[in-house]
Formats: sequence, structure tokens, C-alpha cells
Amino acid sequence: MSFIGANVEMARMGPEILGFQADGFGDTLRIGGAVLTASGTLLYSLFRAFKQVPEGFVGIRTFNGRALDRNGEPLHPLLEPGGHWMLPFIHDVEMVNRQHQTTLIETTVDVTRRDGFQQYRLGAVATWGVLSDRTKSIRPVVSFRDAYNQFYGIDSFEDLEVLVAGTTTRYLVDCALELEPEDRTIDVLNDYATANLIEGIQGLDPYGVGVHGVQITEFSHSGVIQIGTTD
Repeated sequence: MSFIGANVEMARMGPEILGFQADGFGDTLRIGGAVLTASGTLLYSLFRAFKQVPEGFVGIRTFNGRALDRNGEPLHPLLEPGGHWMLPFIHDVEMVNRQHQTTLIETTVDVTRRDGFQQYRLGAVATWGVLSDRTKSIRPVVSFRDAYNQFYGIDSFEDLEVLVAGTTTRYLVDCALELEPEDRTIDVLNDYATANLIEGIQGLDPYGVGVHGVQITEFSHSGVIQIGTTD
């Protein structure tokens, strides 16, 4: 074939070659896009599959939004602080704060007398939190049912604090009323309330929390309110 003939043949085949290259480039783009999409989906799935439980918290692994089976038993053990892998889009984690909380208490105590009643101002700080295994002195282990009840057994953490405050207030008022008149001082009340704390505060176990300590900050009388005459 002559030089001129070869050029003519190449010119004739040019569009076919360009067309082949364009089709190949389009296929490459489509494959590349599919790879990027798959990679993005994989990365997102890995992100969803890894959950970090921070220090001071415990994690409740849920399966399709449920933490307990039909018999009320846990589907999974609690997740301690650290990283945990799980099935993306199927498992999730609810965090439960097991750090100690403090709640301020302010109330009055009315002590009946023959000529009326003596009123005391009472103030205290209650320390409370998720119940833990007291036999584990180094690293408490929260039971699943305790943590579950604390998270799901009441509408909100704020409601739980109100419940703790009310229960502790009733306990402290009872402690003050049990003291003899000459023992109604801030130091005696503080010692008495602390010594009987574990046995004395009832009603919080179903919510998986307990009061760990109380500190009386005020206990002073504000006078006698007359309701009659002395015999």
C-alpha cells in the first residue's frame, strides 16, 4: 500500500478508533463511579458498625430497637467503655450515664409540740447514680437490668432526678423526726442519716439507681408555730 493510500485508510478508520476510545472511557467512568459508590457505602457501613462507649457510661446494645427478648431477658451483655463492633443498620447502642450525680434538697420539718409545732429548715446534697455491684471495689460492674431500667423505666433523666430528690427528702424528714429533741443538731442528723442510708431509702431499685451518700448542709429551727394553748 502506498503512503497516500495508508493515510486515506487511517483517515477512514479515525472516527471508528475515536468512537472505540470514547466508549471505553465511558465504561471506565461508569466502573469508577460504581467503585466509588461501593467504597462510600462500605465506609459508611464501617462507621455505623463501630460504636464508642465513653468512660463513665455503659452501653446497651439493641437489636432492631429492642434490648430485651419476649421473656424480659437481655439480648446482649452490657458494653463497657471502649470501642465495639456490631452489625450496621441492625444493632445500635443506648448510652447510660453511670457517673455519680448530685441533687440539692431543701425542705422543712415540722415537729409536733404540746403548744404547736417546731419547724426546722433542712438542706442536703444527695449523691446518686446507677446501681453497681458493691463487691467490685476497683471497677463496678453495672447489672443489665439496673441499667436497662434506668434508661427505659422512666421518661427522662430529669424525671429520674425528681424521683431521687423526692425519695431522699422523705427519708431525711423521717430521720429528723426519729431524733430525740436534744439530738436535733446538724451533726447528729448527718451521722444518723448516713448510717441508715442503704436500708432507709426505698423505692429507687426498680429504676436501677441508688443514693450513694447524703451530706446535711442545713438543719436549724425557725421558731414555734402556735396552734393552741398549753395545759
